[in-house]
Amino acid sequence: MKSAGPLSIYALAMRLNRHYRNVHKDVTALMEWTVIEKDEHGLVLVPWDEIDVRWPLMRQAA
Repeated sequence: MKSAGPLSIYALAMRLNRHYRNVHKDVTALMEWTVIEKDEHGLVLVPWDEIDVRWPLMRQAA
């Protein structure tokens, strides 16, 4: 997405060769996690050059 620039969800689905409904669901989740955003025209984009993910691991009960 970063190299393609802002895209509609439909255009993104076509580029990925995936069903619109599934891409829409993924886009919604990624927007909740602030990984991707929508611009003023409603196109989705990745505004970041790098994403650093830190996922805490829970200790297992003894």
